[in-house]
Formats: sequence, structure tokens, C-alpha cells
Amino acid sequence: MISRFAALLLWCSLLASAFGQGLIDLNNRGMAQVFDATGKPLTGTRFVAQIWYGSSANSLTKSFAPAPFRSSTTPLPGTWNPAAVGGPGTFGVFDGFGPGSTVTLQVVVWDSLVAGLGPAQALAGLPGTGRSGPFTYTIPADPLAIPGGLGNMRPFTLVSASRALINLDNRGLAPVLDAKGKPLTGTSFVAQVWYGPSASSLTKAFAPAPFRDSNTPFPGTWDTLAAGGPGMVGTLEGYGPGSTVTLQVVVWDSSVAGLGPAQALAGLPGTGRSESFTYTIPADPLAIPAGMENLRPFSLVSATKTLINLNNRGLAQVFDAAGNPLTGTGFVAQIWYGPSTDSLTNSFAPAPFRVSITTLPGTWNPSAAGGPGNVGTMDGFGLGSTVTLRVAVWDSSLAGIGVDQALARLPGTGLSEPFTYTIPRDPAAVPGGLENMRSFSLVSPTPGRAPILSIVTANPDGSITLQIRADRGATVDLERSGDLKTWALVRSVHGQGMESPVLSGVPTDPGTQAVFWRLRQR
Repeated sequence: MISRFAALLLWCSLLASAFGQGLIDLNNRGMAQVFDATGKPLTGTRFVAQIWYGSSANSLTKSFAPAPFRSSTTPLPGTWNPAAVGGPGTFGVFDGFGPGSTVTLQVVVWDSLVAGLGPAQALAGLPGTGRSGPFTYTIPADPLAIPGGLGNMRPFTLVSASRALINLDNRGLAPVLDAKGKPLTGTSFVAQVWYGPSASSLTKAFAPAPFRDSNTPFPGTWDTLAAGGPGMVGTLEGYGPGSTVTLQVVVWDSSVAGLGPAQALAGLPGTGRSESFTYTIPADPLAIPAGMENLRPFSLVSATKTLINLNNRGLAQVFDAAGNPLTGTGFVAQIWYGPSTDSLTNSFAPAPFRVSITTLPGTWNPSAAGGPGNVGTMDGFGLGSTVTLRVAVWDSSLAGIGVDQALARLPGTGLSEPFTYTIPRDPAAVPGGLENMRSFSLVSPTPGRAPILSIVTANPDGSITLQIRADRGATVDLERSGDLKTWALVRSVHGQGMESPVLSGVPTDPGTQAVFWRLRQR
């Protein structure tokens, strides 16, 4: 324990050596405390606090040596001990600040036993570290006054381990290539990392990061630390340590008007998108985060690809036979194309119509699961060429109904008139597609005879085969009842004509005394 006389000698020695310079008391004893992530005052000599200072919160460029926290048996929990071995001492001398000036300070805390943790990680807010808010201290104008220091510091807490972090840098990992296969460079190109629980649910993204310029020793990589970038380490919202997240990287030229993440995700020329990949957040919240290790190299889309927008949203609608805009995911639309009306030999995958509560009735959703996507590539056609198209619509929930029946314009299906689309000559242009399509309706079923139901065979497995005869294009529902009061739908059938019966196998229950069957025509 230092005697009063020894303390006085120490103080006089400090005054003699620091006369004309600004002094600060580096103790937080009796002042604001530091708490662990659970809210308890922090103890343990493995944790250290370091005081940074400068002329403003954006200019904290100087610091004192780290000071260890007090042991767990201390009567002063939540405080560090600057007088401990290796610490900065109880009093410090500001470099570049004299009596009467005001200094901005910030305290950072980290676990000195964890490799890779230090002041940089604490300033970045990694789990297991802590940082105070910036605060000020005005050095006494009287050089003989006993200095203060941390009176304006507010209590703060270590960052909770529940934060899930990711390293957004691909430096040293998979590069991005241009359309000719060379590593991509140029600050006009930007990369954006999207993430979500699955490849079809990538709903969150970090800020775009520009690529490095042509003189970089790291071609094909983006610079997360550039102005406006996301920073090297990001927080994955909604995820915790140990969970797995799906990611995808999209790239576009930010100097080209109309290009952005939506166009890159759609695969437009001059953009790029990686395959989706996964990252498992470390279970140890103090581990240094990784991120892009599973990213595969990918290239920008060549400008020779000819694209079309497969959406009819905001364009011509499709109507049912009664004249109402068509809805229901059982209905699908398929776009066929070729050089002329008589040569429509290519097609895209069918796209389901939107649900009945949609605000966009009469339109299909090409980006739905199993659909072709919003933008498609037209095989065999070049930039500037004109393509003939036609749209076929049918109810995919009905047996025996498909594209062939729709192209034949059977009742209950729909087929647009032929129309054309001219592919833009500029490969970077945002593609159009269905602007020339005219609205059309499903073909109305022709009124005719009532459907006929008969039993053909009783099968060894206990099932029976029913024969259904209905007018071509008529939709009939096969229903079943045990009491002639309550009827349950078994399946819907699309009539093929009275001369072409539809066979339908149905199971039976040996424990049921009576089963009644009926047909109802819609």
C-alpha cells in the first residue's frame, strides 16, 4: 500500500515530468462500471480495458496501454486496475493535448486469452467484447490541479453471444470472373451478399461492396471496407450461433442505369450471380467468423444471351369462361415461341396463376416454385431478332388436361392469339416480352348431355374402376357418400366426349356397409 508521503512524491514526480501536458486519471473505480453479457459487473484479469482518445469520436487514434480487470474476489467488480503489472499506471499523459483542452475518449474491453480478439474487434462490436459510448474530458487549466478523467463515462455491457457474425470478404477465396473468364476488376462493379433460410427465401442483404480497381493484387474480389461498403464483418439478423444460413452473391455494373440486384438475380447480361451456398455460424460466439468459404467461382452473364421477361403483370390479363380475371394456382400458363406461328417449337416451364386473394388477378407468377423465373433465355435467337409467341393455359389439377389440349383450344383451356417480341439490340437493356399479347379467355364448355357414371370392374385389391362419360370440355366432380346426406369430393375429371370414357380407380372400405357415388357437373 502506498503511503501518503510516497503518493505525494509520485504526484510531484508526475507534475515535474508532465508540466505543460494534459494528465488524466485512468481509473473507473467508484465510477461507471462494465458489465458482462448477463448484466453482472465484470471481473477476471483475463479481461482488459483500453482507453482510446482523440479530438472527436471519429478521430480516436491514440490509446493508453490495456489495463486488466480486477479478480473475482475484488470488492470493486466492474472496474479495471491501471496500476497492475503491464497496465498504463494510475495517471496518463495525453499526447498532443494540453491543460484546458477537451478530449474525446472511448473505452474498449476484450478477453485477452481469446486468440484474434483485440481493440479492433472490440471497436467492431464482436461478441465477447465491449465498447463504451464516446465521452469527453476537459483537462484542468491549472496544471497543479489533480486530474479527473472518466467521470462522463456511462456504464456499458459486453456484446451478447447471441449475435451471429459473418466475414463478407472473398479475398483469397473464390473469385468472380467477367464474361470472358478473366478475374473481374473495376470499382463500378459491385457485389451484394443476400441471405435467408433457403435458396428460395433470400430476403435480406448487406450493403453492396465495390470491386477492387485494375491495379489490385486481388482481382476478382470485392472490397468490403471501401466507402459505402458493408464492412468486413456483418451481423446476420435472425440467426444465432450454430445455425446455418443460405447465401447468394449477386454482381452488377453500378454505372449502368437500370441494373441492380433484381436484374442480377434475374441473370441479365452484364450481371452475375453465384450458386446458393451455406455458412454455419460458429457455435462458439467468441470464434472469429468465416463466411464465403463455400462460395464457388462464377462469371458475369455474356452479352450474347437473348432474354425475355415472362411476366404479364400489369399487361394483358387472362379471364375465365365467365369473364372474371383468372386466379388459382391449379391453373398454369406456358409460353411457346418460334420464328413463326406455324413453328412454335420451344417453350418455357409452366407458371402457376396467383391465388384467389391476389391483387393481380388474371396474371401468372413465373417466379413461383417450379416456374420458369421472371426472365428466360430464348434459344436460337440473337440480339435484335423478332420472335413469335403464344400462351397456353390449362387447369393442371384435372386429369387428362395439359398443353396439348390447350393448344387444341379444348373447352376449359385457353390460348392467346399469336404475337411478336423483338429482342433489344443492346445486351444491357432491360428485356420486355409480353407487351404485344392481347387479353384472352378460357374456352366455355359446350352445354350437352348429363354425365354418365358406371362401374366397370371390381378389382382383387378391393378397389373398383368407375367409368365416367361426359361431354368434351365439361368438368365433373366425382363425389362419395355413406348416407346420401353428406358428400365428399373424390376427384375432378375433365370430359373427353361421350364416346371416350374416362376410367377412374377408387378404393373401397370393407367395413362400410354402403357407398353411394354421384357425378356433379360444374
